[in-house]
Amino acid sequence: MNESPGTPSPRPPRSAFVNMVAWSFIILAGLSVAFGLIQFVVVHAFVDQDALTAGITAPGRGGNLPASVLWLFAHIEALTTWFLMLSGVTLAASIGLLKRRNWARWTFVVLMLLAIVFHLWGLYVQHDLMQWMPAAMGMPGSSMSGGVHATMTVLWVVSVAFALGFSAVFAWIAYKLITPAIAAEFR
Repeated sequence: MNESPGTPSPRPPRSAFVNMVAWSFIILAGLSVAFGLIQFVVVHAFVDQDALTAGITAPGRGGNLPASVLWLFAHIEALTTWFLMLSGVTLAASIGLLKRRNWARWTFVVLMLLAIVFHLWGLYVQHDLMQWMPAAMGMPGSSMSGGVHATMTVLWVVSVAFALGFSAVFAWIAYKLITPAIAAEFR
């Protein structure tokens, strides 16, 4: 059948991959927005940022916390705001993916790459905390009991596995979204 020059070519079929990613993240981001709203309200209504910062930096009350953890507490209001905003952007981009909007595809690629960075940064913070914990519990280095040491080792291995696993999935999603076959579905 001959097409006239003004007739647009038919769109490629909608892939199950994009539908699955979109619906999965619509559900996850929807829950994340709900959690983020609660977190935002609690932190902004009930947490006195100055008192929190003063309390955790006071001698004997966390003053020796790792710098990465102190930074988290010092920026708790901004972090909860950013978490809520990123959750909303993820929800909007997920709906846009389902509707095959090109801006949503590129936004989602950036969000997946940001998620990888956040997972790796989370490992850094957790490592700092795990290095700090034995001394905070009064068990420096080799004096940790076998059970405590084994528990911390298992926690670290599982955390690394999950962070790297999720990072690999997010990298794969980002890669798939930029392939020509998937890009052809978007307008």
